[in-house]
Amino acid sequence: MTLVTHRISTIDGHFPTTAQLAAGELAVNVRNGLIFLKKVVGTTESILIFKDYGSMYAEINFMIAPSLINQIIPDTSTGTVICVCANSQFPQFFITLSTTYSTLQINAINGDTGTVGLLFITPSTYKLRPPIDYSGYLLMSDDVWVWDNWNYTAKSVVEYTTGPPAFATFTCTHHGYVTGSYVKITGYSGNKSSYNGVHKLTYVDLNTFRIDVAYQVSGTASSPTAIAQEKIFAISNSYTYIYEFYYSIETGDLYITFKNKVKRY
Repeated sequence: MTLVTHRISTIDGHFPTTAQLAAGELAVNVRNGLIFLKKVVGTTESILIFKDYGSMYAEINFMIAPSLINQIIPDTSTGTVICVCANSQFPQFFITLSTTYSTLQINAINGDTGTVGLLFITPSTYKLRPPIDYSGYLLMSDDVWVWDNWNYTAKSVVEYTTGPPAFATFTCTHHGYVTGSYVKITGYSGNKSSYNGVHKLTYVDLNTFRIDVAYQVSGTASSPTAIAQEKIFAISNSYTYIYEFYYSIETGDLYITFKNKVKRY
């Protein structure tokens, strides 16, 4: 009897490319319990993935007061709330917030590779703050994002004029900002009013930062400040929002995609 063997990987998240498989050839990842098949249609090649979708696991983590979410397992020592949905063919989380909290922050959604599930968010809130530590993170919504200062506090700034500089530069002791972050500046008038608004920081050091706006000689300042900004998705409390979350088999990254919203009456 001939023993048929397939390409095998024991590496978590490892998957074959179309160049590595012949048409109709199977590959197996025994670590993740996945089977891969090369599909060929004309000149188009792709990899089909087969997974046991009867034993997926997912949990969602929010940094808010534990009393604000239904059906939760709270960690009262930190204020972190974890909703667990284990051994479900299609994990689904139903999140309802009270009127006392204005912003929903998703710290993390954890799950097995290949897990697909849904979030149903019914807000009395008006802002959704996504996780920021996932390279594959993607959130698409028909609702417009807005700049928000989240929990950041305003810091006093003084325009730095040595040079004179080509770009607007500010002194702000131990500001804690990093290059590429965004701040909202207020307090300038006249020609210097171009400094006001949300700007991306193009250079920072310990006590100064610079924005990509031309330095203005004239103009006045009245207690100018800077405050860090983040993109927050504005959501209406008249709807239940449906998001799909997916842990990519190919990359292992988390993707969150807006799917639909349902009007509440």
